[in-house]
Amino acid sequence: MPYKVFGCKVNKFFLNQWLNFYEKEKISLGNTLLIDTCVVTDRAKHKRIKEAKDYIAKGGEVLIT
Repeated sequence: MPYKVFGCKVNKFFLNQWLNFYEKEKISLGNTLLIDTCVVTDRAKHKRIKEAKDYIAKGGEVLIT
């Protein structure tokens, strides 16, 4: 499963929690991009929106946490 992290170390920690959960439960999200992002900074907001739009335009799905 492809993924992107925008933000701080806390975001990376939580992303690893999600990835471990999906692996443990044997959940495959196929063509879904998992984005773990900061909601505090505008920079992270603009990056995640662009990344999500680009991925969706290519026919993928996006899950933002």
